[in-house]
Amino acid sequence: MGGEGPRPGVRRLHLVYAGGARIARARELDEALRALESDLQLHVAVRSRRFVFVHAGVVGWRGRAILLPGRSHSGKSTLVAALLEEGAAYYSDEYALIADPAARGARVGLISHYRRMIDDPVRIAAFERAIRAAVKPGDVVVDLGCAFGNYAVLACRAGAAKVYAVEAGPVAGVARRVAEANGLGDRIEVLRGRSTELDAPERADVVVYEDYPGTLVSPASARVSRDAVERWLAPGGRMVPARGRLFVAPAEAPESHAELDCFESTGEQVAGVDIGPTRRLAFCETVPVQLAASALLAEPQRAAELDLQPMGEAALRFRARVRGVRSGTVHGLLLWFGMELAGEWLSSGPRSPPIAWKQVLFPLERPLAVEQGAELELSLEGGAFGDEMVWRWRVEAGGEKRGADNLETLSLDAGRLARWEPDAVPRRSRAGELELAVLELIDGRRSLEGIVGELEARFPGRFPSPELIQRRVLEIVDRMSEERAPEEGVPWKR
Repeated sequence: MGGEGPRPGVRRLHLVYAGGARIARARELDEALRALESDLQLHVAVRSRRFVFVHAGVVGWRGRAILLPGRSHSGKSTLVAALLEEGAAYYSDEYALIADPAARGARVGLISHYRRMIDDPVRIAAFERAIRAAVKPGDVVVDLGCAFGNYAVLACRAGAAKVYAVEAGPVAGVARRVAEANGLGDRIEVLRGRSTELDAPERADVVVYEDYPGTLVSPASARVSRDAVERWLAPGGRMVPARGRLFVAPAEAPESHAELDCFESTGEQVAGVDIGPTRRLAFCETVPVQLAASALLAEPQRAAELDLQPMGEAALRFRARVRGVRSGTVHGLLLWFGMELAGEWLSSGPRSPPIAWKQVLFPLERPLAVEQGAELELSLEGGAFGDEMVWRWRVEAGGEKRGADNLETLSLDAGRLARWEPDAVPRRSRAGELELAVLELIDGRRSLEGIVGELEARFPGRFPSPELIQRRVLEIVDRMSEERAPEEGVPWKR
């Protein structure tokens, strides 16, 4: 817009373009800037269809948002500035996006969930480049946890002769439709089931697996990646991604802390019920967050370098001494990861564009005030306990220590722990007896109707109606029986 200055006899104009269209032509710079601002607001409003666009100032206060609607020049900015002086967090002094009240509380459908998961251009583009770099013409590829099968399609476009798209959930049927819609039904074979329980049809040159949690390490991820290398990947094959890194930094997160401490104002009372014992436990759970770089109170530390081909032990042991880069309040330790894709690093960190994975906050019940230049000692340890991750974290500064662990919040009651003792003698429950009976009746000869009839005879009075028996049988059959190819001419079976 504009220029260095007007030349004699030439009228100076400020031009604003959006794409190839001119949206403003003005002699005054302020007028051109107002047009730009208006166009940006319209751009945001049009592309945020799941939200209501409101002309308002917004600040954060104790884990809640305060909305200040009003017309231009009505004093919104002045009021926002006054609230900031009182300690509020700045969101906007011009407009707000509010979740559509009609959609609030509505259950997100399975298809909508997966559609939102792939509405992540940064991540999808990074995996597309990595798949294109890893797959050679004629390769066999396995896409583990394929969902809609997007990566399976990209692998075919990169030259794969055959792709096995593995999906345990009901969305596997949708992956078949996606393959056919892209003209690849003959090259993409969808396998319904868990990869650790299926037989690999053949060894693959490339395995694509991205179903990692925000912490990257977990017992499930370690198990799947190890099985992928041992049974699905050919010797010398390639995994996408093959390497990962974990980073840790002390972080300021007042809004997350206020959300965990949401009953502070009521003295931990809800309708006269004292829920005080739950407060400490709330701060023993990890919190998914999306913090900006401004939340960091020290330079990030690399906590681990991970080989994902396979992952190995699901564990993390990190200790470090750091210096505060500014004064502030430590509300917890922030953990995020990076994964290498075709020589580039896709990061979930606060200095990178947001992606599907969030960062993980290990919160402190009592925040710790620190000064710029102060030394902080950080500790974060995690290890597998069955299918759970047990975490322990600590921050020390100025002679004060804060920390917690999540052991009490796991589903590890005394009865369950007793059943895990090496000398324990397990006994089948009533549900176990029923499941065993169903498995014995799935013999490749009986129909579903025949199985239900046999169960009614074996367990008289166990179920109040045949429909409940059918439902239970279908749950077990869905998990434990081989998938049959859909019959021609029967659309509902496809």
